[in-house]
Amino acid sequence: MSETPPPGGAAIFSGALADIVLNDRPTTPRAELVTHVFEGPSIVPERRVRDRLGNPYNVVRAPAVLNYRHGLTALTGFLTKIRRGVLRRDRRVYVDLSACVSIDIVACMLLTAELQRCHSLRPGSIAGCDPAASGALEVLSQLGFHRQLNIRDQVGPPADWIATIRSAATTQEMGPLMAEVADLSLKAWGDRAFTNQIHAALNEAMTNVIMHAYPDVEVDQSACLPGQWWAAGILDVEKNSAWFFALDQGVGLPRTAVKNYSGLLRKFDIDPLNPPDHLIIAAALKEARTQTGLDQHGKGLTSMVRLIDEKAAGGSIQIISRQGEHIIVKNPDHPNAQLRRVEFGRQLEAELPGTLIVWKVNGPKGR
Repeated sequence: MSETPPPGGAAIFSGALADIVLNDRPTTPRAELVTHVFEGPSIVPERRVRDRLGNPYNVVRAPAVLNYRHGLTALTGFLTKIRRGVLRRDRRVYVDLSACVSIDIVACMLLTAELQRCHSLRPGSIAGCDPAASGALEVLSQLGFHRQLNIRDQVGPPADWIATIRSAATTQEMGPLMAEVADLSLKAWGDRAFTNQIHAALNEAMTNVIMHAYPDVEVDQSACLPGQWWAAGILDVEKNSAWFFALDQGVGLPRTAVKNYSGLLRKFDIDPLNPPDHLIIAAALKEARTQTGLDQHGKGLTSMVRLIDEKAAGGSIQIISRQGEHIIVKNPDHPNAQLRRVEFGRQLEAELPGTLIVWKVNGPKGR
């Protein structure tokens, strides 16, 4: 590869999974902010000074840190304020990112998806400004935030160890876009067969989204982009791993699992009156491993788990949907045999609409 992640800036680990940091440059403020206004099918840059905005904008200010691992409540609260402001329809919403000094890849994906959703709900209703901190601005740029929203990029092209955010809503678009994301592993390890397996698992996961995440009878069509999914990837060369991220805004895995797997709650002794989302996710994964068929139920997730269990030199998968989180970590070289494969879950304080998958794949076995 022509570029590698900056030393010490590729990944900072916290617990089982990583908080991806794209750079470790100082966060110096820029002299001038740039306002982006949604107009028609794209976002057109428009230069203004923030303190001259005034009405009719409803200003929604971002917290200083947008991080899904250490601030999910603040992150989802910020996104909810944006959406509620758009739905009010009495004034336009100004998304103020100027105070944000740190943003991770998942927060960037969630913000991108929310702005696309809001533009679909009410075109022309949103304006906003970039972070004043150059580090946070570069993260947005490197991950393709501006490109995905048709905003003129302020920094430059992404490094070749990043697969920028992609989004689509059809199976026809899915294959080529997922191939671009999966090809990160080819850059790292040069193993086409291994890359094809990653590509197949990502395709299956996104096919699940299109088929099951947006049932017509359950989804409020005014609150989401039916069938839409987002994906991205990043290499951590120093750790010999690739990270893949997938997101949808559907009804959530807990709801689709209960609908698709008859008797799931009873089989796994889950309280039907107040079923915790994390227990439903765990039960759905177990049930999917025992069932076969052509309906794609759970196939993407089980393929991801199988790859890190059988084909890769370890890895992890994290699934967050609604208020449930489920994590599987495979570390075959851990000195404690009991910790070489760990599976656990928890109920979250905040609710994440839809489903988020964070998939870490180490290199092929034997590398």
